[in-house]
Amino acid sequence: MAYALEDEFGDIIGKARRGLGLSVAAVAERVGVSGDDLEKMESYDLTPDQAGVDRLAAVLGLDSGRLGAIAREEWEPHPCDFTAAENVVIEHFLVEEYNANVYLLVNIDTQTALLIDAGGLGEEVVQRVRQSGVRLLAVLITHGHSDHTDWVSTIRQGTGADAYVHASDVAINRSKLGADVRSLQGNEDLEFDGFNVRVVPTPGHTAGSVTYVIGSAAFTGDTLFAGSMGRCSLAYPEMLQTIRAQVLTLPPATKLLPGHGPATTVEEERAHNPFFG
Repeated sequence: MAYALEDEFGDIIGKARRGLGLSVAAVAERVGVSGDDLEKMESYDLTPDQAGVDRLAAVLGLDSGRLGAIAREEWEPHPCDFTAAENVVIEHFLVEEYNANVYLLVNIDTQTALLIDAGGLGEEVVQRVRQSGVRLLAVLITHGHSDHTDWVSTIRQGTGADAYVHASDVAINRSKLGADVRSLQGNEDLEFDGFNVRVVPTPGHTAGSVTYVIGSAAFTGDTLFAGSMGRCSLAYPEMLQTIRAQVLTLPPATKLLPGHGPATTVEEERAHNPFFG
């Protein structure tokens, strides 16, 4: 079976290097390897031994033990059940083109639903909603990039659902969001029939990235992945601190359902994510 994580060793060291504003040459010199070898590491063509991992981790501010476990493909998060509450089940759709996740939450008592992100499979989602007889109340967008928004308008037209996105990200892919998209400011609570949603601002990947906390599940978009984090477009130290303060302080058993890659938990990320050792 292929390694399940969204980010491999090379992705992690590349994100950390770029986040710190360091060139390949600068990191290679400090670590004591050639620039060619560091580029091979970032492109998955070379994996150093643990001593090399230790030197890289020290330069890049990563946890060496956790980074080494991922380099050797020794850690993956334990599977977790896809529920947000006893009466709220989560259906998962995988958009293979982007390896992007779409989540349909269904309250089995009220027969209502919410959708988290909509980067693809819009027709399949609409068909699933119609077949199941549930009422889709809203499409909640974690951030404005196209691999999370391209099918919002199609799904809205097929179901009548509203769409929500942070005000800072509305302009990123406005044409795909449809008319009258509802803008969020962060730090607000949304109430729907059968759902309470806490909107947690987690800027960094984009200015308007948010995490939606619904029951025992948190939908992190491209803010946090299992064993890694999303590409930082703003200030790297601030994004790290935001994740620590806003996501990793949630209860340990909270399920983290990211925009790419496998589900994880707060407890797993506290113990295994090399960015947060």
